[in-house]
Amino acid sequence: MPSSREKDQDPDTFIGLAFPLGFANDGIFRKTKTTLEQAKHNLKNLLLTMKGERLAHPEFGCEIHNLLFEQIGDDINDTIEEMIKEAVDIWLPYITVGKTVTNQIENRLNVDVHFSLRNDLTGYEEVLDVFYDITE
Repeated sequence: MPSSREKDQDPDTFIGLAFPLGFANDGIFRKTKTTLEQAKHNLKNLLLTMKGERLAHPEFGCEIHNLLFEQIGDDINDTIEEMIKEAVDIWLPYITVGKTVTNQIENRLNVDVHFSLRNDLTGYEEVLDVFYDITE
């Protein structure tokens, strides 16, 4: 069986599906070519899913949505980073979360997550502009 590194280098091998689901020019779902690219899509899917939202896996998701009507304080970045790391440890254990950056712009909370694969810490990726509408 080929390793993930060999699959990443093979131009004829696709790793998974890109999210959100949509069709590519060939009429088939958009696909990812590398493990790191697929991890990025999996992480974004995890962060944007509320616990209880997924039918067969009610525990799948991240707790960030619970903050929507809470007061936003100085410790919001630490709270969000802890929630993200907890969800990733359970559902995406092959990912290492480096840092998270949280910015509030009006009624919007932007969360940027820097991460890498546990088996390859030299390459890293970012999930940018995962956002949540919040109340003032």
